[in-house]
Amino acid sequence: MEIIIQQLIEEIKALRSDLRQTSSYWLDVEGVANYLHVSKGQVYKLVSSGQIPHKRLNGKILFNKKQIDYRLLTESKNPTKRQREEVEHFING
Repeated sequence: MEIIIQQLIEEIKALRSDLRQTSSYWLDVEGVANYLHVSKGQVYKLVSSGQIPHKRLNGKILFNKKQIDYRLLTESKNPTKRQREEVEHFING
């Protein structure tokens, strides 16, 4: 589990520069499916079960990239102190 979390942290760090270059941190269903490498159907299941943070605007489901990243990093059942610090650093910039 720790190895997976470390890999996620490294991937997110690599994507951070891409996120900073993007003027919008919001994704639609297709965008978040591509971002997480899952199907759109899986995204809809995550939304309906409340397992993924989202907003609805004019009937459209939107996702904030930072909230998605935070959720991925904090879902570990037993994160180490270093992992918690990295999450805080990532969220606070």
